[in-house]
Amino acid sequence: MESSQQQHRLCTHTQSSNELDRAEHHLNELLNEPLCDHDFRTFTKHFDGDISKKNFTIEEFYKLFQLTKTFGERLLGILNESRCIEAKSISGENIIRIARILSMAPRLVKALILFKIFDHDDNKMITIQEISEFYEIYLVEFRFPHNELHRQELINTFLQNFRMINDNDNLNFDQFYSILQETPELFESLQLMNIPINDNDIKKLEWQAWRINNRYQILIGLLYILGTIGIIIHVIIKLIIHERQRKGWFIVARICGYLIKFNFALLIVLMLKQWMRWFRQYHCLRRFLPIDDHIDAHRYVGIIFAICSVVHSLAHTINYALNSEGYSFVQCMFTTSRQQGWVSGLTPITGNILLVFLIIMIIGALQCIRQREKCFILFRISHLLFWPIFILLVIHSEEFWKWACGPMFLFICEKLYLLKRYLPQKGRTHLKKVTIEDDNTISFTIVRPPYFNFNTGDYVNICFPRIVSYEWHPFTLSSCPENKDTLRIHISKRKNWTRKIYEHFYQQWQYQNEHFDVVTISTASITNNNIHSPSVNYPYTFNSNESIWIEGPYSSSTSYTFDCEHVVLIGAGIGITPYAGVLESLMYQFREQQNKCQHCHCINYDHEAIARRKLKKVDFIWVNRDVKNFSWFLQLLTDFENEQLTYLQTSTSENIVQQRYIDFHLYFTSLKRNDQGMIGNAPYDLVSNIYAKISNRDILTKLKTKTIVGRPQWPLLFAKLKAEYEKTNVFFTGSHSMGDEIRRLCDQYKFMYHHEPYF
Repeated sequence: MESSQQQHRLCTHTQSSNELDRAEHHLNELLNEPLCDHDFRTFTKHFDGDISKKNFTIEEFYKLFQLTKTFGERLLGILNESRCIEAKSISGENIIRIARILSMAPRLVKALILFKIFDHDDNKMITIQEISEFYEIYLVEFRFPHNELHRQELINTFLQNFRMINDNDNLNFDQFYSILQETPELFESLQLMNIPINDNDIKKLEWQAWRINNRYQILIGLLYILGTIGIIIHVIIKLIIHERQRKGWFIVARICGYLIKFNFALLIVLMLKQWMRWFRQYHCLRRFLPIDDHIDAHRYVGIIFAICSVVHSLAHTINYALNSEGYSFVQCMFTTSRQQGWVSGLTPITGNILLVFLIIMIIGALQCIRQREKCFILFRISHLLFWPIFILLVIHSEEFWKWACGPMFLFICEKLYLLKRYLPQKGRTHLKKVTIEDDNTISFTIVRPPYFNFNTGDYVNICFPRIVSYEWHPFTLSSCPENKDTLRIHISKRKNWTRKIYEHFYQQWQYQNEHFDVVTISTASITNNNIHSPSVNYPYTFNSNESIWIEGPYSSSTSYTFDCEHVVLIGAGIGITPYAGVLESLMYQFREQQNKCQHCHCINYDHEAIARRKLKKVDFIWVNRDVKNFSWFLQLLTDFENEQLTYLQTSTSENIVQQRYIDFHLYFTSLKRNDQGMIGNAPYDLVSNIYAKISNRDILTKLKTKTIVGRPQWPLLFAKLKAEYEKTNVFFTGSHSMGDEIRRLCDQYKFMYHHEPYF
C-alpha cells in the first residue's frame, strides 16, 4: 500500500514538473527584470516618499511589510536578498524591487513563494517536520494568544487538510497547489502575498456631506450663536444708549454677566436627564433636537460659561483699578464699602468666592483629572459646588433669578424624583450573583426591583453603600427589558473606583472558595496568560447578597435601535455592553415567534410576523484588544448563532427566501492586521481557514463567525454596507478617536450616526 502511494506521488511529481518549472521561470523573470521609472513613481507614491535612496535596518523592513522575523528571513532568501540579513540593512531600491515582485506576481507564483517558505531545505518537498518547525516558531512570533497545546492542534489540522498523516509523508508543489485550489477560502489566502495597503489613500471628508448629515446640530449651533449675539446687542443698547454708560471695561463686564446668566440656564437644561429620556420617546423631537449630544453640549457650554466668568471678573478688576471713584482698589474688590448689589453690597465679595468655586469645579471636571486613580471623587465633590454657586449668584446679581428660576424648578423636581433610588420598589436592591469574567471584567446580576422599568440601552448610576457609600458611577445595563427578574451590569477594571470594586469581590470569591468549598462555574476556557498571576480559567461565578443602589434609568441613543431598518452596532472593548442588551432583546423577540410542534417537536417561526418588524438587519461589530476579553460575551453570541441557524433552516424547509437578520464582525487588534496586502499574515490566514473548514469553528473564539485580526478597514466596510442598504443607522460606543473616524465615514456615506455618552 505504501509503495503504491509512493509510485502515485512520483508519477504526479513527474507530470507536474512543467507546472513547477513554469512557476519558477515566472518568478526568475520577476527577480531579474530591472526596475523602471514607472516602478519608482508607483511605489514612491505608495510608501509616501522617495525611499529609493535610503537605507533601512532589517527590522524596519519587517515592520514595513508586517513580517515576523522567521517569515521575513525566509522570504528574503527566496527573493535572493540573503545578504541583507547578514548586513542587517536593506536599501530602498531593493524594497521597491520586492514590492514590485509581490504586487505583480500571479497566484501561481505566490503559491510557490509560500511553498518555498515551508520548504526550508529547498529540496522541492515539504515534510511534516518542516511544517511543524515553521509554525511552532511563527505562531510564537506572531503572538498567537493560546498555549502550546492549542498551537499543536492547529498544526495537526493543517497537516490533516494537506493529507499528511504518516511521519514520512511529504508534499510536492503540485499537490500543495492543487489542494489550495480545491477550497476557495484557502486559495484567497494567497492574496495576502502582496504589499501593505496605504491608509493615507482614504479620501478626506467633504464639507457638503458633513453639512447634510449634521444639519440639525448646525441649526442649533446657529441659534445659540444668534442668541449670544442678540444678548450682546441688547446689553450694548441698554448701557450706551439708555444709561449713557461710557466705561468700556464696565460694559464688557456687564455683557459677560448677561452671558453667564444665559449659559447657566443652558447648563441646567442640558443635564435634565429624565426630561431627555422623555424627549427620546418622540421621534419628531429627537430628530430636530440633538439630544444624543446633550452631555457634550453641556461640556462646551460649561467652557463658555467659565470663559465669560473669567472675563467678567477681569473686566471688573480693571474697571476698579481705573475708576475707583474715591474708594481704594482693595475697598472696591474685597469690601462692601461701595454698597454694590441688591443684598447688603455683597457683590464684590460673592464675586470673588464665585470665581474660586468655579476654578475648583473646572479643575475637578477635567477629563485628565476625573479619570485618574482616586480622583473621580474630586469630580463629584467639586460638582456639588453647583448649589452654593447657584445661591451666591442669586445674591450676586438681582436679575439672575429671572433666568434660572424655570430651569432650576425642573432640576429640583428631577432630583426629588430621583430620590426613588432609596426605595426598595424602585432602586434599593441587592446582588444575586457575581461573575469574574477575566482579569479586567466583572459582571453583576442584580435582583430587579418590581417597579424598575427601562428601555434597551439605558444606563444607571450605581452605588455599593457597604463599600463606598458616597460614590455613584454610571454604567450601561447589558440586560434586556424582557428579563423581568434580574438586571445585569458589566464593569471594566481601571485605576479608580472600579479597581476597588473588582478587588473587593475577587477577595469575596476567594474567601467563599476557601471556606465554603464553592464549585467554580466555568462557561468558557479562556486561558489567562498574565505573567503576574498563575494561569486560571475564567469565568468564576458565585452568589452574593451585597446591597446595591440604582439611580435612573437614563436613556441613550441605543433606544432608537428597533425604530430603524438597518443598524450597525459598533463597540470597542467593554463599550459593547449597551448592545448586549439589544442582542438579547432581539433574541427574545425572535423566540416569541417560535412555534414548537407538540407531536414532532419541530421548531417553526411566524415568518409573516418577523417580516412586519421594522428592524430588518443588524451588523454587529466588536473591536477588542485581546481575545480573552471576548470570553464574557461568547455565550450570548453562540446562542445567537444557533438561533439564527435554526431560523434559516426552517426558512429553507418552508421554501422561504433566507435572510440573515444579524451578522457578526469580530476584530482582534492585538495581532497584526490580516486584510489585503499583509504578507506576514499569509501563513496564519491559511491555517485559520483550514481550521474553520475542518472544525466549522473560529480558531480564536470557537464561534462559527471568523475573527478578523487587526483593526477594521472602515472605508471598505462602510462602502460594502452602502452598496447593500440605502438607510443605515450607525451606533457607536468607545473612544473619541475611533468615534471621530466613524463619524467622518458616516457623513461621507450619509449614514445616521449615534453615539453613547462617553463618561
